Amino acid sequence: MQNPKKTWFETWGEERAQNSFLKGLVLFGTLVIAAETAAVTILTLRPPLIVAVGDRGSEVMKVSLSPKDYREGEITSIIKAYIASRYNWNHASIEESFKAASKYIAPEFSKKFQEESSEQVKFAREKRLTQKLYISDIRLFPEKSEAIITGDRIIAVDNMRAASPITVEIKYEVQKRTENNPEGIYVTGEKLEPLGSEGGGK
Repeated sequence: MQNPKKTWFETWGEERAQNSFLKGLVLFGTLVIAAETAAVTILTLRPPLIVAVGDRGSEVMKVSLSPKDYREGEITSIIKAYIASRYNWNHASIEESFKAASKYIAPEFSKKFQEESSEQVKFAREKRLTQKLYISDIRLFPEKSEAIITGDRIIAVDNMRAASPITVEIKYEVQKRTENNPEGIYVTGEKLEPLGSEGGGK
């Protein structure tokens, strides 16, 4: 029960004290929420911790590349994988090699790729060819979505071998990452350059 003998000043003082206490609680709660928000933001922006686990122990891997360098690294990796499947084969494995290369092909380039591949498969089987390409350099031109690959190609027929320099011009496109193509990088064009300033050959 309220004390009827309390003066107005006593009642006002108690109310003021209660308000100060409630303001303190609100301020404390606000500070806690702000601290939690800052912590969540920092943890969200922090790069993921990547741990490499091997037979000799575990090691924390540090990501030191910028997003641009990392993306160019992915493009180079895909181009190397495409070149390895497209230009390294023998007459028995050529069809499987081209099938592996086809997963890097953009839909609009697929028909042309299939047409050229079928002719090459037929010719390689008839002549019993083996081909190997040794890459010496890969140069990226992101502004043109183009890569220039130079190297040496060795073609073998039975025990006879012929080597020649080669330049391959690859057009690519960066699309959405998918389950089938996690990098989202697709080959949209391919051309063998004749011997010239780029050091290639047909």
